[in-house]
Amino acid sequence: MMKKWGKLTVIFVMCTLISACSFFGKKKIDPGIKSDAVQRIDTLLVIFDATSTLNDEAFGQKKLDVSKNVLTMLNHELKKLELTSGLRTIAKTTQLVLPLSRHDAHEFQKAINDVTTAKGDIPMNTAINVGKYDLEKASGKVAMIIISDGMTCNNYALNSAEILASELKDRLCLYTIRAGNHPKGTTYMNQLPEKASCGFAVAASKLNSKEAIKVFVDSIFFTGTHDGLLETDIQGADADGDGVTNDQDQCNRTPDGAIVDSDGCWNIHEIFFDWNKADVKPLYKQKLLNAAKVFKANPYLRVEFHGHTDNTGNGDYNQVLSEKRAKNVKKVLILNGVSEIQLSTKGFGFSKPSAPNDTEDNRAMNRRVETVIQ
Repeated sequence: MMKKWGKLTVIFVMCTLISACSFFGKKKIDPGIKSDAVQRIDTLLVIFDATSTLNDEAFGQKKLDVSKNVLTMLNHELKKLELTSGLRTIAKTTQLVLPLSRHDAHEFQKAINDVTTAKGDIPMNTAINVGKYDLEKASGKVAMIIISDGMTCNNYALNSAEILASELKDRLCLYTIRAGNHPKGTTYMNQLPEKASCGFAVAASKLNSKEAIKVFVDSIFFTGTHDGLLETDIQGADADGDGVTNDQDQCNRTPDGAIVDSDGCWNIHEIFFDWNKADVKPLYKQKLLNAAKVFKANPYLRVEFHGHTDNTGNGDYNQVLSEKRAKNVKKVLILNGVSEIQLSTKGFGFSKPSAPNDTEDNRAMNRRVETVIQ
């Protein structure tokens, strides 16, 4: 009898230990996340830019302080997840202050707090390059979050992101959080995520609440009900900073300084022409004069002008006419000081109508040049 009770006791203790290991080895999923949401990201590497320009202010706040506040709120959400994380800083040098390991909210916060000043000017591509080695042993899907004002970014950073994406392939999602509003920094921070198979850019000023941070985290880490959830779902968010919120914005890559219409589209988004004419009307010449300032303020901006016609006349004639229209728009900008390297043109004849060619009003809509941001 005693032997039997002894065996039962051993079995009970073993079961208890197994249950305890299971309980303490696995974090409980945040009850705020819907049951059909599935975590898709296993590893996170954060690159925290603390170079000298982060001492400057944007929107009345020191950019370094804005970055630290966002990272603190991000850390609060990350501790609810089962996750491997790491943190790399950039200042006078770039340093992996937290190598990849199971996310430890206390250590992560300590690393954030330890960054007290912004200094140095190490370029962003340096951090991305060594980030490749930080992620060598990463398993599963990987997210890289870069928080920066973008001022240490350049074309080398874009190349480094492209190389990293080519090595990790569809395992990598790249996200940027922009602390600041300088046109150069904005351009690069918006372009970096495009190098990976998934990801998006967001302004730090839009991640100013726990609710916004939660949506941001859910959009990165979860599929299911959150699949495809981007910055557009953060209430009041404005990804391109043109004053039109994402839920209303039909053109969400407007460059800084561009004058937009009620749909959030640059006012040179479409330029219309008279029948059988390729001359740019005075109304649009004035708009292009304003647009020239935008190109000069955003030297890395590249645009292709697409010329179109209605279906009156034969195809060959309309092809040439569409090309002339696009080239004439380009010519107006060059005459106003825009670098030719920023501009290219293409003609489509009447092959891509925006409206049926069944009325005069519709045909007028088709006699156009469209501005396509590259």
